[in-house]
Amino acid sequence: EKQDTLANTFNNCKDENWSNLWSCSAGYNFVDDVIWSTPALHYHGTHVAWTLWAEWWNNQWIVGVNPGVKIMWLKVWNYADLSVSDIISAINFARQNNVKIINASFWGSLYSSSLKTAIESFVNSGWIFVTAAGNGDIYWDVFWDNHDVGYHIYPCDYTLDWIVCVAANDNTDNLTSFSDYGILSVDVAAPWYNIYSSALTGGYEYH
Repeated sequence: EKQDTLANTFNNCKDENWSNLWSCSAGYNFVDDVIWSTPALHYHGTHVAWTLWAEWWNNQWIVGVNPGVKIMWLKVWNYADLSVSDIISAINFARQNNVKIINASFWGSLYSSSLKTAIESFVNSGWIFVTAAGNGDIYWDVFWDNHDVGYHIYPCDYTLDWIVCVAANDNTDNLTSFSDYGILSVDVAAPWYNIYSSALTGGYEYH
């Protein structure tokens, strides 16, 4: 499985409350509250991780944006429920274990002051929080896609420095039809649609 391939051992880990875990063996599963985990039922994290991490010699003609980077997985979603408290615990876990960049590919319409505080503590430690602009065209009216004039999406629209909000490009480096955008609100676009990367099945596929 790709999880085994991506695994790194982080020694002397601390949980979100600063208690010793010793080795957290690549990350933590906040859904089931265990150190070990199976992949979520959704392909997104696996696909993004391989797009970021893949070594050039994998025999699949794939190379990641940053080959060989160390990845800590933090599971907060079981496909049925995305808990704000689990997300906050994962952010605190990352901060206390010296994770330098969080890739948080989730988004929603509800403002949470506690989530904003957790992100603020992370970025104030000198690190970078990367999050998704959102796919408003799929779920809501197309006029909400522009964050500058429409409906706000979080965490993208929290007014904090060092939050990088990312729109979705396709394999031709053009903005996808479904991605949110905003000159003032969205910082950059990155490959997402029709990109060849790893699959939960253990193979490779386009998403």
